[in-house]
Amino acid sequence: SSGNFRNLFIKDKDHDFTPVPGARDLLLKEMEKSGCDRLLLSSEHFLRFLPEVLRFFPEAQLIAYVRFSLDVLESVYNQSVKRHANTNRFCLPEKPNAPHLKLLSQFIDRYGLEKFSLRPYMKSCFAGGTIVSDFITTIGLKQPAESKEPLVINRSYCFEALEFKRWLNHFDLSFFQHPIDLFLQRYKNGTIDFSLLPPDQYAHYKSYFLTITRAFINKYNMENGDIYLEAIKAQKQKPFQSQPGDINGFQKVLTELRRHDSMMMKNISVIIQGDGKPGLADSPYAKLIRDEAMVAIQNDCSVQKRVDGVPELCNRLTMLKKKNKMAGVYRELALFCERNGELKLAYRLMKEAKEILSDGPFIKKKLAEYENLLQYFFNDRT
Repeated sequence: SSGNFRNLFIKDKDHDFTPVPGARDLLLKEMEKSGCDRLLLSSEHFLRFLPEVLRFFPEAQLIAYVRFSLDVLESVYNQSVKRHANTNRFCLPEKPNAPHLKLLSQFIDRYGLEKFSLRPYMKSCFAGGTIVSDFITTIGLKQPAESKEPLVINRSYCFEALEFKRWLNHFDLSFFQHPIDLFLQRYKNGTIDFSLLPPDQYAHYKSYFLTITRAFINKYNMENGDIYLEAIKAQKQKPFQSQPGDINGFQKVLTELRRHDSMMMKNISVIIQGDGKPGLADSPYAKLIRDEAMVAIQNDCSVQKRVDGVPELCNRLTMLKKKNKMAGVYRELALFCERNGELKLAYRLMKEAKEILSDGPFIKKKLAEYENLLQYFFNDRT
């Protein structure tokens, strides 16, 4: 995850990351105000920019969790589909390589082993059984008396969700990227444990990465290194899944998405048809999306559908009325109508909101969204 990376680095006009001026002083002032006695910054991206990080904080102690390179290979690919619009199938490099381990080794040799705490990234090696408890131990804090199950963020997709997102990545989902990602993280009605690495190559790559991992552990005398190596040796490949995934898996994800958020389902259909990419907008996958969007429209038109969100609406309207924010009142009424399938009324109410607050970015965005949906599904702009 990017973690605290953006606290220290920002993209310049050439889209390269450069240090944020004054970032050190700002972070240290915040720490002083908080009353805490140490500053913790965490990011996977820090490895690539470690010299710059140490220019900010030359006194920093560095904690590095060492993950088996074979697992990194698949994890990096999955993340590229989740967050970086990758549409390609998983492909092995021509030659096995472990750039993260190589880079970490170079920095240890450059700055000295005493500056690093090297920790194996393996549940059986974690002090206390979780990475959170292991980290607390590593920085010298006492474990809380009543420890809760650590909150998991950025959950992995199941295989069907990964393939669903890989296909959607052909299109500019813009505003919907984040809600789709959150939905797919929660979707678990599929193959949770899987591997994209061809089984006939798994043993070769595992043997290679095991060799270089052993050399790294021996060179730097990594704590629990022997336990870590034995755990890696015992690790079996998860069930192999071939890409592309089955269209039935795509259909199941799609149906659940429509049940979860019918408005998002309809917007995705509009985006795909509006894009017009040859071979994609008229593919079986696109047809499934259109069909699910039409089901969502039909469900919205059903007079038997339960009215959703009335108590929440009343609370928000009471608060907005007290503050004399009528644009907000119209906006909330429009969103209420949207959730309950009354798209034309939602559009009219949002237009009223725009009359009062003409430069509201959210109101403008929703109006454009409603117009596209009305034009596409009803050939109408109320």
